[in-house]
Amino acid sequence: SSGINAEWPLRPGDSWDPKQTCKGEIVPPPEPTCSDGIKNNGEQMVDCGGPECEKCFEEPTEPVDTRIYKSLDYTQKQWEDGNINIRAVVTVSKDANDWRYTMFFTKAVDIRTFWGCKIISHNDFKTIWTFGPQHWTKKIKPGQVIQLGFNGKFEADGEYPECVTKNFRAYDPDAY
Repeated sequence: SSGINAEWPLRPGDSWDPKQTCKGEIVPPPEPTCSDGIKNNGEQMVDCGGPECEKCFEEPTEPVDTRIYKSLDYTQKQWEDGNINIRAVVTVSKDANDWRYTMFFTKAVDIRTFWGCKIISHNDFKTIWTFGPQHWTKKIKPGQVIQLGFNGKFEADGEYPECVTKNFRAYDPDAY
């Protein structure tokens, strides 16, 4: 037996779909919402912006004199097969005893390997990732250069993820 249903034409419910229960009827997909983890319904990014959802998080504008970095150089390469490579080079301008680097993407990115840092957190949709220092880069000084790298995967659907926010800041656990 080949496992193929010999009754043709196929009836609704004959083909397997992991999102539907098998009841012999076609169930339409749920209506798009602002909390479904999918960039749809005219949203600017996943579940924000556009005509129906709340405005997307915007990169904070911090006065230059409060930044702890002089420059943040960011490069991103992605390929049609869903692989992504990211590099950030931060030149420090102020002393800090700890730091955080956050990236906010327009679609899910599954960061699988990284160097120069460790994962602190990511949201459920894998669109916001926060990293912190390794023990050898925790205390930073002016002029120090920190190199961070990331490799990951994203859904290869023809749309590449964009990193719309990059933030490097001093971290004080008592302030959060």
